[in-house]
Amino acid sequence: MVKGTTATINIAFVGDNSKSLYAQTLIAMHGGSILVPLNENVANVCDNLFLGKTCPIAQNEMAVYVMKLDIEAYFPEISPSMQISLVNEEREKIACFTLDMNIVANNSL
Repeated sequence: MVKGTTATINIAFVGDNSKSLYAQTLIAMHGGSILVPLNENVANVCDNLFLGKTCPIAQNEMAVYVMKLDIEAYFPEISPSMQISLVNEEREKIACFTLDMNIVANNSL
């Protein structure tokens, strides 16, 4: 991921009739981890579904969440892991995966 740009991550998942869904991110590195809050406009999965789908997503229906992350120019050049969880209104995880990141300098800045 290049500093000073926006990364797009498409996350396919299976619905469970949830009325609302939110993304949570946890960054892990060197044996520790921290919860990294997302802006509401990014964290709200229902507002960022591919092809105009809306919540609730029917039980067993496939959907794609389009997550856009700003990779700020001030971020350190590191290679952490990011765990992304999609949670419903009952705070139950309906999808979870880990993404290995590599944050690099933008040589055009």
